[in-house]
Amino acid sequence: MRFMGLDVGKARIGVAISDETALIARGIATLRRKSRSQDFEALARLVRENEVRHVVVGNPINMDGTVGRESVRMGRFAARLQAVVSVEVSLWDERLSSFAAEQWLIERGDHWSKRKKEIDQLSAVVILQDFLDFHNLTSPFEQAPAADRHGRN
Repeated sequence: MRFMGLDVGKARIGVAISDETALIARGIATLRRKSRSQDFEALARLVRENEVRHVVVGNPINMDGTVGRESVRMGRFAARLQAVVSVEVSLWDERLSSFAAEQWLIERGDHWSKRKKEIDQLSAVVILQDFLDFHNLTSPFEQAPAADRHGRN
């Protein structure tokens, strides 16, 4: 079973995918946003090409656990994506995923210009890996709690 993780920004979408055992996430693409229809078409193509069975969209919940404007926007994005792909789409708490990705790139010694090119894809990896780790530690995916409730009070 393959999973796809998305870090959706206003200009780019970072994309990560799991291995077939759903243990390890790796970055596969950074899509430059064009139009809503082109963005969803590109994502649907990646879902098909990689035989993905579940898409995890990073949900930017506020640090205090409340749902803000960006979180609502990601909920709409996930619902629209669900309408164009034939797999489950859920939200996953992405608090600090971009920060964690940036710190990892800094520790690796990357120059800021290289970090800027990789941050979206690596953030998607962080989101997906967190999702995979949570579900692999708690219960089988089929029995795990709904991912869209993760991080909500």
